[in-house]
Amino acid sequence: ALAIGQVGAGALPGLLNQGAVALTVAMLGSARPAAALIDPRPVANLAHAGGDYEAPHSTIFAMRTAVEAGADIIDLDLRLSGDGVIMVQHDDTVDRLTGDTGAVTSFTAAELQAMDNAYWFVPNCWSCHSEPPGSYALRGVRTGGTPPPAGFTADDFGIATLDQVVSAFPNKRYNVEIKDGMPGADALAAYIATHGPADRWVVVAFDATVMEHFHAIAPDVPIAPGVDTVTTWFGTRGPLPPYRYLEVPPVYGAIEVVTPKFVADAHAAGLKVYVWFNGVDDDVPEVWARLLAMGVDGL
Repeated sequence: ALAIGQVGAGALPGLLNQGAVALTVAMLGSARPAAALIDPRPVANLAHAGGDYEAPHSTIFAMRTAVEAGADIIDLDLRLSGDGVIMVQHDDTVDRLTGDTGAVTSFTAAELQAMDNAYWFVPNCWSCHSEPPGSYALRGVRTGGTPPPAGFTADDFGIATLDQVVSAFPNKRYNVEIKDGMPGADALAAYIATHGPADRWVVVAFDATVMEHFHAIAPDVPIAPGVDTVTTWFGTRGPLPPYRYLEVPPVYGAIEVVTPKFVADAHAAGLKVYVWFNGVDDDVPEVWARLLAMGVDGL
């Protein structure tokens, strides 16, 4: 219990919801005793898209489920609707998760909110479109064909606006990725200016030029660098102003990215290390324990 508590319950949502702490320790094997999970530093639990293997990706239902499981930070992908509203949406189309098709920018915010964002959800799969129809237990909740789970409403299963999420979780921190380039950066900077404090946010984008632009217009908001900047830092190390975080996967292709030296060098440069996972294969207790032993700051 001490080990799980210090890591944070949100790191083990599925297992804890089944009351299987003992199983979690057993899964680590004799080489990964319970003590391997204990870390004296605060380690942030980031609910990726609200917890996209436990609940429908990017829905408020997923975020509430993750927060109730102990998540410290809600991780979000942001895109603009056709009428300029910041939406919580990963892909540039709605095809993967909803029963609709088309580019996000071809719909208004109201039209996006009305879509069934749990249409293709099955547990442990982000967007499996080939399962038997009965596997999609939450399909139709948004559109009224299926009753919502207790304590939730149909609205919790649509494509949310950023404002809906912040209103639902006014005391949480947010790790957000800009998906829409410069227009997205401009819109997010304006939003954060009225929904601070600045340090409740961490902002990242894959495009380094987008991050440079965002920092220029929102210099007080903590940021992580884009891919090109991280790649350069991987070879050079040292200070990396104005960035405060590195957000990286454990491995990239054949390259082991996160190593004890990587974490030590980041900390020496005043950078926190948040690790995101490539998929289900590396998002497992053994890898969590190894990363925690290296001293990472968030998973």
